[in-house]
Amino acid sequence: MQKVLLCIMLVLIASCANLNGKFEPQITYRSGLVETTGCSDEDYSGAGTMLADNYPAPVTFCDEVVRIEQATRLELNIGSTFGLSYLIRNLDESHCYEFTHRLTHPRMSPPSKAARTEYSRSFQVGSCVGNGASYEGLFSWTIEKSWERVTGTWTFELLIDGTTVIRESFSAI
Repeated sequence: MQKVLLCIMLVLIASCANLNGKFEPQITYRSGLVETTGCSDEDYSGAGTMLADNYPAPVTFCDEVVRIEQATRLELNIGSTFGLSYLIRNLDESHCYEFTHRLTHPRMSPPSKAARTEYSRSFQVGSCVGNGASYEGLFSWTIEKSWERVTGTWTFELLIDGTTVIRESFSAI
């Protein structure tokens, strides 16, 4: 009986780690048009968990993702929000991770600023900020200005410690 219990325990432990002894996160996500509630902007410039932001802007936090309408082909209008909602489980609770949201999009030209085709923001998750073994996030873009309504391919990526773990593309028409 003890041998059986020991074997079961070893199988359970092995399912949480790969052969290198590292934890393998379990990732689930949904993508498409996003509807949220209870959203507010916070200025994160200089915040301890924020590592990099190539176009600093307030970070929007929402109480709840109400609905995600699955879509890969989108008609962009002012007020359209699209992207992905994700849940990462089985994180090593003793590790401090670097999460990066990277968005590659068609060329957009903000008034009196340089044209751009990429946005990224990196932040810390894990033991360094007390997240535990799971993290739930929303990475989305809201079309707020007419110059943001650019057609073509928009690609959202989530990177953990520099490795892409989610990559989802949308065709904006």
